[in-house]
Amino acid sequence: MENRTLFKRPDCTGSDYSTVIFVVN
Repeated sequence: MENRTLFKRPDCTGSDYSTVIFVVN
């Protein structure tokens, strides 16, 4: 569920974006 939230607004923080990419990968 958290993954969706991070992906929804990656603009919030660069760190979150990195985490999302890692999870998606």
